Amino acid sequence: MADVASYAHLLSHEEKQWMNQFMKEYNEATTQDAVFHTTAETRKICNDKNNARNRCWYTEEAAANRLNLVESDFELERLLYDETTVSDPSEPEDEPI
Repeated sequence: MADVASYAHLLSHEEKQWMNQFMKEYNEATTQDAVFHTTAETRKICNDKNNARNRCWYTEEAAANRLNLVESDFELERLLYDETTVSDPSEPEDEPI
């Protein structure tokens, strides 16, 4: 399945306007000047999906750039061994005096 960016340059101006209107109604639950989602049932579907996205914790955190995702095993190890009290198991423990 291809995303819009991979073929948007191939669309005519009218096709881009059509897609923009459809996506605005579907993703933003825009009901003013609705062309595609005109029945109460289709508007409810769009509103329910929009409300679900608004309740999603991951979406909120990603939009606010508050996600701290670990990119690699190396970064995870650095976080564990540099910023916590966890010791590296490969290092010998100090013996009591």
